[in-house]
Amino acid sequence: MKSFFRQVFAMIRDNKLFSAIYIVGTAVAIAFTMVMVIANYVKIAPVYPEINRMRTMYLNTSVYVDSIHSSTMGSGFSPEALNEWGYHLKNAEIVSGNVRNMGMIRTEGDTHDYLVNMIFTDVNFFKVYPFRFKEGRPFTQEEFDGGVRVAVISDEQARKVYGSDKGVVGRTLFVNADTMRVVGVVESASPFTYHSYAQVYTPYSLWRFWPQPEQPYLGSLAITMVLPDANGEQALREEIEDVVRRHNLQNGEWQLKLNGQPVSHVQDALFKKDYFNEDGETNPIVDFIKKYMLILVVLLVVPALNLSGMIARRMEIRMAEMGVRKAFGATRGRLLRQIINENLLLTLLGGVLGLLLSWVVFYVFHTWIFALVDDNFCRNSNMGFLDTGQLNTMSWEMFFSPFLFICVFLFCFVLNLLSALVPAWLSLRKPIVNSMNVKR
Repeated sequence: MKSFFRQVFAMIRDNKLFSAIYIVGTAVAIAFTMVMVIANYVKIAPVYPEINRMRTMYLNTSVYVDSIHSSTMGSGFSPEALNEWGYHLKNAEIVSGNVRNMGMIRTEGDTHDYLVNMIFTDVNFFKVYPFRFKEGRPFTQEEFDGGVRVAVISDEQARKVYGSDKGVVGRTLFVNADTMRVVGVVESASPFTYHSYAQVYTPYSLWRFWPQPEQPYLGSLAITMVLPDANGEQALREEIEDVVRRHNLQNGEWQLKLNGQPVSHVQDALFKKDYFNEDGETNPIVDFIKKYMLILVVLLVVPALNLSGMIARRMEIRMAEMGVRKAFGATRGRLLRQIINENLLLTLLGGVLGLLLSWVVFYVFHTWIFALVDDNFCRNSNMGFLDTGQLNTMSWEMFFSPFLFICVFLFCFVLNLLSALVPAWLSLRKPIVNSMNVKR
């Protein structure tokens, strides 16, 4: 083994240009691939505080259709919908309602207002998203039911308005001119965990809902549900379909439609959605897989072809060496394994460099990258919901995961096989005499 590594590193020293092009070419291919992988991984991986993503489903939009007068109304859901059936779903372990909004806050004695991203929600929100509390607690059911003006804030916002995230609980906070009491400070979420990201969390019992008598379930709330296990999706869909069916039997002209909802977190994160169109639920998963498989093939095959050409030229130069080794008893299989192992080592060096490069690119340009690949991020950035915090906030677990390492090494292995196997095999098939006389 030591002799093998000495031989490989001697080859790298003797062929600096070839080795540099090989390693850098591999690194660039892997970096582009890993940027794409990381972008989609961050959207669906169970990262803080959205650790229940694989069991989470969403009802984002309620649509009422009057087929007689060809009218359509759509929005979120009302508190009545949650109280009448949402909180009583048998196939959901946790059900929560929330509405997002912008707000202005300031502290007592401060004349400067801060723009914040707010989530008005219920006590179950902190069960769906188990935030790490640095101080204090979430608001209670009694505070929610009584409309008590309390708020949980992020540590990022606490440091911004109070200068510290310690000793904040119990202090006064003016939110949109209303006086509130801080009851808890949580470790900040990331803007890339969109469903849980805010600087201020407060009861939605403080939110003003406008009742719609003819559309009683129409409101401002999005409903988030956590399944007891990952296999309960179909049962929950059937239960909600039954709720809608019974509601429509009693509701006259206006009929409630969910148009493919509830959706899983993967569907919500990866597919474009138009819940106002009955036939526009989501893009099929198969189409998504085909799209990204095509991208991966392009990123894999193009550099493999380039590297294969370089290796073929390199093998022509080494033909005499291969002939001598054959003459001394080296088998074709042994020589083939050596060549593949040599190129695998070069590919792994390129893979490590590519992984580091992808982290650097993602750290510097991740806002721009997410604006291209994430509909939720792009839409809410344009609406201003993400202008209130640290857009550079990405946790280490978003970059560093066993899944990403496995992707890198599998990519390296496949790239090595594609680029080295064919030219090495063709070269080693030539007779010993031809190999030894190649330079004559």
